[in-house]
Amino acid sequence: MIVIQVVIVPPKLRPIQLIDKGTGGLCEPETIPPYFSEARMATKNDAKNIYKVVGAPIGTIRGLPDFDISLNLMRLTEKPFGIFGRTGAGKSIFNKILCNGIIGKDTASVLIFDMQDEYGLYSRTDRTPGLKFFHPGKVELFSLDMKNKEARPFIIDPDEVRPQDIAVAYQSELNPNMVDALYEIDRSKPKAQDLISAIREADPNEYDKDRIHPSVLSALKRRIIRIERLSFVTPGPKDSFSELFALIRDRKSVVLEFGSFGNDQSAYLFVANVIARRLYDVYQDRNETLPRLVIFLEEAHRFLEQGVVGHTIFDRLARETRKFNLILALVDQRPSRIDENVRSQLANRLILSLKEPSDVSSSLAGVPDRSVWEKVVSTMPPRTIAVMGDAIRVPTIVDVLEYNEENMKKHFTGAKSTKKEYDDIAKKASDILKF
Repeated sequence: MIVIQVVIVPPKLRPIQLIDKGTGGLCEPETIPPYFSEARMATKNDAKNIYKVVGAPIGTIRGLPDFDISLNLMRLTEKPFGIFGRTGAGKSIFNKILCNGIIGKDTASVLIFDMQDEYGLYSRTDRTPGLKFFHPGKVELFSLDMKNKEARPFIIDPDEVRPQDIAVAYQSELNPNMVDALYEIDRSKPKAQDLISAIREADPNEYDKDRIHPSVLSALKRRIIRIERLSFVTPGPKDSFSELFALIRDRKSVVLEFGSFGNDQSAYLFVANVIARRLYDVYQDRNETLPRLVIFLEEAHRFLEQGVVGHTIFDRLARETRKFNLILALVDQRPSRIDENVRSQLANRLILSLKEPSDVSSSLAGVPDRSVWEKVVSTMPPRTIAVMGDAIRVPTIVDVLEYNEENMKKHFTGAKSTKKEYDDIAKKASDILKF
């Protein structure tokens, strides 16, 4: 055996991989090498053996621009994973690269809740191409904003709203008594009546004051008006979930754009929880094996911090759904606010620059040599990422691939889309941006 060692903190050495001298096979060292073990300096071929191209290239080894690093996307999308980084560190661009890899390599489908309209056809924030630009036949667009004519309208039937959806959406505005009232009204309302209507029409005299005080009910009625004003919450047969699920079942990826609702944090929390909860139900109940779906959840801490996590479906997604192909990707700038039990489920961490010590420490919880990595993560520049987990053989610092049309077509689309398809979709994107 030949032991490849790497300097971590001078003058200490630490073995990271064993390479069989005869076969070139790799394995992880279980103990420090015994005295007089045969060793030598690692060569470029050794490094290539460790960093075999097994999936999607995401960039190059930090400081070595000619040495590509790829992720094993099958391993990555088997279990929940986290993408952490402060604002401005490059999370959105990295997410686009990763999603292009997952879609382009046919590893899984993805579902994006696109608050700022960055992932669909073209990004309105930095004018870069979106996922549908590169994969016109694999990505479908929905929008909460009916003015968007390039996407299918997304409608939520009030009959599908549950107490937890409202509790998550208006978490900072609901005290415990109001949350209890939500569940009590839902329990006691007629089966034919939706929860929103039941709250609006509730008579305080119908409830014991010890269970729902009139002042609590009055406050809840005021909050529910905001959901009634959401134009995409409409009673009737137009509920869009069946259409969305049919696409996912057909192995399509979906971007749900928020349009004019992009600055409404409550709308985001509400919609994401409604859709994820319903997906959880169908994935759990189906006897058939459904296609693997990765749900990218931005602002993850707003769903998964203590006090909220008990009302949302996302903690169950993190703990259970690897069994039936529904995988959660947490995207966040404040990992310290994500419940510790959820973070412990992450099999891979993709960490961009973080500055707050509590966030740095939380993003690396459970990682060997955490104190060393804390120093690295807190000093990394933007567009650099620390990759660790079972999707890569050894923890590595990577300069993120430049996100442009040439790289995405070269690595992730190949000949699957014709030039005419690209030209047509580029013209649509140009027209939208002009508008």
